[in-house]
Amino acid sequence: MTAPFRGSESKVTRQRLGGKAYVRLSRDVYVLRGRELDLRARVAAARLVFPESTVCLQTSAGLLNRPVDDDGIVHLDRGAGAARSERAGVQVHRLG
Repeated sequence: MTAPFRGSESKVTRQRLGGKAYVRLSRDVYVLRGRELDLRARVAAARLVFPESTVCLQTSAGLLNRPVDDDGIVHLDRGAGAARSERAGVQVHRLG
């Protein structure tokens, strides 16, 4: 697996997920060690946690190769009525 994945939905054992071959990006989200964590990979990982979200702001501009500073944060919109959520490296917005 080269893309980020949910450990609970994979055939990889918990013991192996905790070993040196994988990097834990978030609760239950992993990637193979050595895989480049570019913006697309970080977005894929964040969308595993918030599948109903939409990429927004600097993140969407970066995906479109627009000249923006990559602040290292994935910006996602979950809609105005969404519950507040926090994850390292992810900023959840509740836009209109």
